[in-house]
Amino acid sequence: MTERIYSAGQLTQKVQFEVRSSVEDALGEVSGEWVNDGLPVWARVKPLRGGERIQAGALQQPVDTLVVVRFSSSRTDLDIMARNLRIRWKGRVLGITAAVLAEGGREWIEIQCSTGAADVR
Repeated sequence: MTERIYSAGQLTQKVQFEVRSSVEDALGEVSGEWVNDGLPVWARVKPLRGGERIQAGALQQPVDTLVVVRFSSSRTDLDIMARNLRIRWKGRVLGITAAVLAEGGREWIEIQCSTGAADVR
């Protein structure tokens, strides 16, 4: 397997992580809306074409976008998955299907996204 090497110069797009908030109304009904999770971060966003797409599973949407961000102690690959975050990029909503450390260490997180699964959670 080829090791992917990223550099800060490749982070040319701003993305916004979003988290679903839960609000209970006066009647006790819980509703949720997506709100910003922190400030926008620099990322490398690569829409994947037919042959590059990753089939995430038989019941899931295929991965059609790869987002790479810097690893940080405040936002790790495990944190992204545990909190069911999604990404907003250029007005598009990207549902996160997987977040893994890029090969070579704890410097980059590769986030596999699907535009078809963005609002399902």
